[in-house]
Formats: sequence, structure tokens, C-alpha cells
Amino acid sequence: MKLNYNRIIFVTVSMAGGGTERVIATLSNYLVGQGYEVTIMQIAEATMAYELDERVKVVRVGQTSGGSVKKRIERITNMRRIFKEQKPANIIAMGTVCSIFAGIANWGIKGNFLAMSERNRPDRINKKPYKWWSRAIRNIIYRTADALVLQTEASKEFFPKGIVKKSHIIGNPVSSNIPIAYDGIRDKRIVSAGRLTDDKNYHLLLDAFKDFLKFHPEYTLEIYGKGEMEEALKNYIKEIGIEQNAAIVPFASDLHEKIKKAAMFISSSDTEGISNSIMEALALGIPVIGTDCPIGGTAMMVEDGINGFLVPVKDREAMVSCMRRIADDDELAKRLSMQGRKIRENWSEKVICDKWLEIMN
Repeated sequence: MKLNYNRIIFVTVSMAGGGTERVIATLSNYLVGQGYEVTIMQIAEATMAYELDERVKVVRVGQTSGGSVKKRIERITNMRRIFKEQKPANIIAMGTVCSIFAGIANWGIKGNFLAMSERNRPDRINKKPYKWWSRAIRNIIYRTADALVLQTEASKEFFPKGIVKKSHIIGNPVSSNIPIAYDGIRDKRIVSAGRLTDDKNYHLLLDAFKDFLKFHPEYTLEIYGKGEMEEALKNYIKEIGIEQNAAIVPFASDLHEKIKKAAMFISSSDTEGISNSIMEALALGIPVIGTDCPIGGTAMMVEDGINGFLVPVKDREAMVSCMRRIADDDELAKRLSMQGRKIRENWSEKVICDKWLEIMN
């Protein structure tokens, strides 16, 4: 499929390690390989945690504003200049903040196609509930978009009908760089990965693991990631007395190789969009347990009892029960593994990129 405009501009805060940034890198590498001219526009931090095809251009149009009106105006001015220079172009703004800035910067410019994409809960901005006036401003700016891309059907309920009419549901792509699934004897290890933030609720996972150890003391737990909760989680591990079996491990570039032999992968989040870590664990054939949290992203990938287990949010007892089921039943674990890896086909780079190309066309 070829687009009317050959240029594609992804707008992001930065390219630091994170789910949205991983999606941008995967889509950019695929699309530039299909002959498109791809640019990644960073509106704040000049960081790059992912390997990009050398043909992908990266530009920075601003810096972290810290609330400065002057810096925000400079950012919008730089964005607008590039949008004018590059038109006609397909602009894909990833996340609420980027969508708002892109909408303002592209206001009145004829010829560009603008897609705005919500990447998590649409009832929150910067992890805090919207105030009525900020939601109103967002919706006004969102009406200027040619398309709104959401990750789940449940996300639609947070928007007016006029915006919902232009919405599309597109998941995240499974990277073709993920190693093939492991079929050998699995380690007695439980793993998790993601930003070490409060909404991931790693305390729930640690508490559940403590209970699980009463039945399987031979197991270990590794939580891969970085974030503001790192020291608090390390202290909590000591506080509940599981430091001999559990650890916080720095995020690694070879994470897939490190975790692919694990017995199970667990996501304990209170809220989640489309979790790349769950998706990649499924693709690696690791039996998955995930909380059935808003806005329904985990439930889109994990079919309870088929390719993994869904447990209620904050339900420690249910999580322990599922952990025991996987640890106690090798045949069940193998069946979950075989079903989970099917996500490679259903959510492949080509499948997901074709959905993006379809709405831009």
C-alpha cells in the first residue's frame, strides 16, 4: 500500500526507554524499509534508547519546559516551521501531550494529514485525572485531527461522539527482532519488566511472590526496569524478607535473551494500555499472568486460560493461585506457551503498519 504523501513524521516527547518509544522505533524501521521518508521529532529530550535504521531522521524541536511558556512557544514555533517545510506529510503524534502540541503547531496548515494517538488512559494526563477545563481544551484540539488512534474499544467512552467518529483501534506491533520462542526446560524464575512507577503496582507482585514461595521456595523473581520507585521497591523486598529470592534488575538491551527461559511473566499493573512487555513475553512463549486493568489492553492480548491468565486488579490471592497453577502443571505451561506465541502473526509489524497506512491513505 502506497500513501498519497511519502513523508511520515512521528512526534514524541523523547526516545527514552518506554512502550510508546519502542512502537515508534519499530514502525519507523519498518516504514523506512518500505520506501517512506520517516522523521522522528522529539519535542523535549534528545535521547535514543532504540536502534534505528540509518535512513530514519531524528530532529529535536525543544527541551523540557519545566512549565516555561517561552520554551513551549519556541517548541511550537519550531514544530510549525518543520510541518510547513515538509508538507504534504503524514504527522503521527504519539501521546496526549504530543498530540496537543502537534495540533496547535499544525493549526491552519493545509496539506498535512494529522493523526493523534492516545497511548494509555484517556481520562488522565501525566497520570493525573483531567480537570474539566483541560479535558475541554484537549477535545477542541483533537477535533482538528484527521484521525484519532486508540489502543482499545474501551477508550472510546472518554471522548465525545464527534471525535469517536474519526477514531481507529490499532494495537502495537510485535518486533521481528524478538528471538524465537524457547521450547526447552524452563528456569524456576518469574520475571516482570517495565518502568518502576506506582501504577505498575510491583508491591502486589512482591506480596504475591512472597506467598508463592511458601509452596515453591526454589523460585526467584526478577523485575527489570528503572524509575522513581526503584529504591522503594528494593527496600520493600528487604522489608518483607524475600531478598534472597527477589531482585530489581537494571533494564538490559538484551532483555529478551535474559528472560526467554523464564517459567512465567507477570504484569501487576493497576492501569495499562497495550503493554509491550506482555506482548513480547507472549511472543517469546513465556506463560503470562496479567491484571485485567483499565483500559482493556491486557485483555486484548491475553485470553484467560488460553494463552495466559487474567486476574482482577490488586487481587493478590488470585495472582498466587495462577502462579501455582503454572508452576504445578508442566502441560498447562506448555499449552499456554504454544498459544501465546501466535501473537507474532496476529500482531506482526506488517499487520499493524498496514493498519496505520490504511487510515493515512
